[in-house]
Amino acid sequence: MIVSEQGNFIWHDNPDLIMASTIQEQVAQQNNADYNTGIARMLNGEFGVSIVNDLTLNGQVMDGESWVFYTPVAATGWMLSTTLPRAIVDQHALELDDAS
Repeated sequence: MIVSEQGNFIWHDNPDLIMASTIQEQVAQQNNADYNTGIARMLNGEFGVSIVNDLTLNGQVMDGESWVFYTPVAATGWMLSTTLPRAIVDQHALELDDAS
């Protein structure tokens, strides 16, 4: 996803959210302290990764850990973020290890 400095969705894989919702509204719906902390850091212009348990994405609960990566885009002031379930990260790490 890409969000503006104010938290408006510039791009999201759910087109209904683009320019119609904010990350702050999505955080409020989550009621997830880990997600709230990570998004607060992102909106503060930080870069990093937050580990969030039982994150809800597009109405679907992602059981277990999800990794939320975020970074500011200096040229625009926007923030770029992507989320991956930990199981997917682990699976690809094992595939890379097997290939070497």
